[in-house]
Amino acid sequence: MLILAHRGLSDIYPENTLTAFRKAYETGADGVELDIRITRDGKIVVFHDEDLKRMAGRNERISDMDYRDLLRINIGGEKIPLLSEVLDIVPKNKWLNVEIKDRMASYPSVDMVVSRGLSAFTVFSSFDHELLEDLIRRFPSLKFGYLIGEEHKENPVKLVERIVKNKPFSVHVPYQAFQMFPKEAEEFCGFLKDRGIRIFVWTLNDIEFFKKIEKFIDGVITDKVMDFVRFLRDGSA
Repeated sequence: MLILAHRGLSDIYPENTLTAFRKAYETGADGVELDIRITRDGKIVVFHDEDLKRMAGRNERISDMDYRDLLRINIGGEKIPLLSEVLDIVPKNKWLNVEIKDRMASYPSVDMVVSRGLSAFTVFSSFDHELLEDLIRRFPSLKFGYLIGEEHKENPVKLVERIVKNKPFSVHVPYQAFQMFPKEAEEFCGFLKDRGIRIFVWTLNDIEFFKKIEKFIDGVITDKVMDFVRFLRDGSA
């Protein structure tokens, strides 16, 4: 069971920052999940939102700013890091889940990961399934994960057909699916696991609920890294 730290050790340190990622690995996470976007001058940065409102109280969009402008933004005492800076601190044989938020960031991020020899333990995920399918065709040896969200629930049969056809490394399911549609979610995950596709659940922070669905999944993306490390690695909740 993989424990992936959602935006790093984000319940203690500012999300998607170098400190949050370092501390997540030090705490015992198998890997970290992060988000990437591209700046106006073509730099790949690690940041979740399309703008700075939530994190810095400013209206600017990441895509409208140069990286030198972002360097002046303070996120809880931390700077917004480049993806390259994060890749430089990933420990050997530790996992990385790169969620692609901006199509323009996809190819440069793949190049960075491959050039650093990190592709064996890196999963590129996205809610943009057309983008993923293009990447799967172009980079068949790399790992890609289908993120499932509200926008994909209208046609579950087509979704399953699409996944089976393209054979991604993983499918990333919101934990709420197991709450709202338990039988269907279990069947969906079981069907895909039988075909060698790994199931990651996001963003699950409740150990008791995890126990109910553990057999259907291969990894958990969580804000509560220490709780899951204690439970899964140390044997105590």
